[in-house]
Amino acid sequence: MKNKFAENLSKLRKERGYTQNTFADATGMQRNTIACYETGRRECDFDTLLLFAEVLNCTVDELLADENDITELNNIVISKKAGSIYILTNPSFPDYVKIGYADNVENRLQQLNNSECTPFAFRVYATYDVDSRLSDIKIHSIIDKLNPDLRSIDNYNGKKRVREFYAMSAEDAYSLLEAIAEIHNCVDKLKKWELSNEEIYAEKTAKEVSMEKRARAINFAFDHSKIPVGAKLVNIEDSNIICTVVDERRIEYNGESMHITPFAKMISGKNWLTTGPGYLKDHFTYNGILLREIIN
Repeated sequence: MKNKFAENLSKLRKERGYTQNTFADATGMQRNTIACYETGRRECDFDTLLLFAEVLNCTVDELLADENDITELNNIVISKKAGSIYILTNPSFPDYVKIGYADNVENRLQQLNNSECTPFAFRVYATYDVDSRLSDIKIHSIIDKLNPDLRSIDNYNGKKRVREFYAMSAEDAYSLLEAIAEIHNCVDKLKKWELSNEEIYAEKTAKEVSMEKRARAINFAFDHSKIPVGAKLVNIEDSNIICTVVDERRIEYNGESMHITPFAKMISGKNWLTTGPGYLKDHFTYNGILLREIIN
C-alpha cells in the first residue's frame, strides 16, 4: 500500500473537512504520523486502515483504490489471525455503545484513548472472538435492520457520517452478541470484561457530573417542593450531618447560613461541583425519605 493509498488518504481527509491536526485527534495519533502516512513515508497496517476508513466514513477500497493494493490487503486478511468484535462504553456518553472489530482489542482501545476528544476513556464491556475479519459489519447490518434509528448518523460539511455508535445499553448489545454466539454454538468465545478500580471510579464521577448537569437545568427552590423552611435534612452517610432549610435556596449548618452548592462542596469534598441540588437529592433525607423521592 504505497503512493496511491497516501494520495487517497490525503484527498479523503480534505474532502471530509479534516486538517491533519483534527484528523490526528480523531484517530488518536500524532499529526506527524498522519503526515508520514500521507507522504508514503510510513506503511499502513490493516488495523490502521480500518481505523482510517471508520473515521473518514469510507470503504477500505476507497482508501486503496488500486488493484495491487487490494490484492495485498486480501493477502493480509488471509495470512493474519482473526480478532474480536468488541462492545465499548464511555462514561462521556452513557446512552451509546461502540460496536466494532479489531485484531487486538487492547491496541484499539489504546488508539481511541490516545485522543483528548472525550472527558473519560473508553473501556471494554465485552468481546466476541470471530473467525473472519470485518464480522462487525454483519453485526451492524443486523442492528440496522432491527432498528435503523439506533445508529449514530450525522452530516458534516455536507457529508453523511455513519459511525459505530449505537443508542443502546451495553446489556442490550451484549444480549445481541450472546444470541448470535448461541446460534453458532460459540458461547465460549464471548467474554465480559471486568472494570478496573480506576474505571469504576470514572463511572461514578461521570454519573455525578451528569446529575449535576441535570440539576443545573432545573431552577431549584425548596419552596417549590414539599420541604418547608425549618425542615431538618439528614445525611445518609453520616447521620450527625444535619442541616436546616432557611429559605428557598439556603440552608443552615453548624450555625452558618449558606447556599446549597458551597454546602455540598464542603460536605462532599468535591470542589468541582458547580451546583448542589443534585448532591443534596442523593445524599440527604427529610423525615427518613431521600430528597430525590420528594423533589421532582
